[in-house]
Amino acid sequence: MLVAIDTETTGLNPFVHDILVAAFVPFDESIEPLQVFVESRDLTWSETAYKYFQYYKEDWEAHKKPANEACANIERWIAHNFQEPITLVGHNVGFDMGFLRALAYEGARDQIEGISHRSVDTHSLLYGLYAVDWIPEHALTSSGAFEYFGIPVDGIATKELYERILLQL
Repeated sequence: MLVAIDTETTGLNPFVHDILVAAFVPFDESIEPLQVFVESRDLTWSETAYKYFQYYKEDWEAHKKPANEACANIERWIAHNFQEPITLVGHNVGFDMGFLRALAYEGARDQIEGISHRSVDTHSLLYGLYAVDWIPEHALTSSGAFEYFGIPVDGIATKELYERILLQL
């Protein structure tokens, strides 16, 4: 089962920075998405991360959980909704998966149960389309791709981007 992932973090390095929010949007629309807010131990936020944080600061402060509880919430959601491990779809999904692995470690786990080690990266797919001159270079970034395909930036943007890329193939 494919599930779009989007994370917000305190910076770019999962060894130094923390995941703050993880949003999971199933491609099966009968399954409710999940958004998990995670407490941060990181005091070295990047300027960009702090700027984006202001958009969801109130929700984060009201709903943040320690890493072990955040992992447990994700694992319960997966176990309740899926029969087999989920495959994550994301723009530069290696970034998201790196932070999920760091979250698992902080939550006293080797991994978050139910998440496959396999993934689908929309940036790689876009680069293939760019390489054969089907899309312009500015569409390689997530914001450029959302603009190029006319996708509003919201919780389901990555899912919609993946579906639009498939229509190009």
